[in-house]
Amino acid sequence: MTKRGQITQKQIALETGVTQGIVSAVLRNSPACDRVRDETRRRILETARKYHYPISHTFRDGKRLKNNIIGIIIKTERSQFYQDLIFLLNEELEKINYRTIISRVDLEAQDPELGSFIDRILDYNYAGVISIGHFSPRYPDLLPKKLEFYHNAVFLNTPRGIGDAPCVRIDYGAGVREAVDYLVKKGRKRIALCINDISCDATKGRFAGYCAGLAGNGLPVLPELCWSAEDYGMRAWEGEVLDRILPQAAHVLIREQKVDAIIAGNDLWGVGLIHQLHRMRVKVPQDVSVVGYGDFEYCCWSSTPQLASINHGNRQIAAELIRMIDDLIRGVRTREEIAAAPVDVKSYFLPRASA
Repeated sequence: MTKRGQITQKQIALETGVTQGIVSAVLRNSPACDRVRDETRRRILETARKYHYPISHTFRDGKRLKNNIIGIIIKTERSQFYQDLIFLLNEELEKINYRTIISRVDLEAQDPELGSFIDRILDYNYAGVISIGHFSPRYPDLLPKKLEFYHNAVFLNTPRGIGDAPCVRIDYGAGVREAVDYLVKKGRKRIALCINDISCDATKGRFAGYCAGLAGNGLPVLPELCWSAEDYGMRAWEGEVLDRILPQAAHVLIREQKVDAIIAGNDLWGVGLIHQLHRMRVKVPQDVSVVGYGDFEYCCWSSTPQLASINHGNRQIAAELIRMIDDLIRGVRTREEIAAAPVDVKSYFLPRASA
């Protein structure tokens, strides 16, 4: 395969059937490329990406921009966190005169046309793109590689498969550490973690925070107290088949392991576990404390007792992503400058009656 530096704009022009001037305009994102047909632009950008030819991130001032629209790309899933973050981003971007187009990409489906579908999304001349969901076990780096040389793109969490990129990273473990500290102070000694799997960054972060919290309080990390649906042959993302998962989790953790606190993988699980404990005549929080994850208002405040939870740091996440994309668009900072200083946002614990 041709390596970076071994292809020229002239060769790209020959391969795509256009003049070198057109190639230069598109790759520099100059105002002249607005007159180039979308299909031609797509062909040139695809060829440049294929050979890893750098595509300019040069700012084009507001008078020359075709629009003030920011694309938000999210993978298709049921996570309430992503839905809340999209709403927050849209609301805050409108305050500074941007508009948004939201595109959902199914990164779990076996779709041979998925790459072309993403290219069609990126054909639109956005002012910039925010990618807030770009990983799946099936396609861990497909979307990041499509955005690697896009003129203005920022990511939520570190993208796989590419070099340094502008990103806001979530410290998923910080809130879990705070929750463990709080529960230990309340006299809890057998604290369980109840999650879907330990294969993605979010659940790995939760597990790391759980282990750090226990170790910091002089408690051992007992594998039997870390319950994972995947270990039981079940993979249930938020809202799916909870009637199978939660009874199993409650039985193992309460009846067999005799835990006195559970930190759930998300708020839906937390509320569901409280319901299961009520059915088992286990009092919350007198017998067992329950903590959710996500701080989703409709879950936490409708639960009896009200669900303690861990907030991702949603408002700070949105603010930092917007600051990055706005700086790129206005030319305040370059992609390289932002990529060299990624922002870490800590999740945090919110105690309520269930704990």
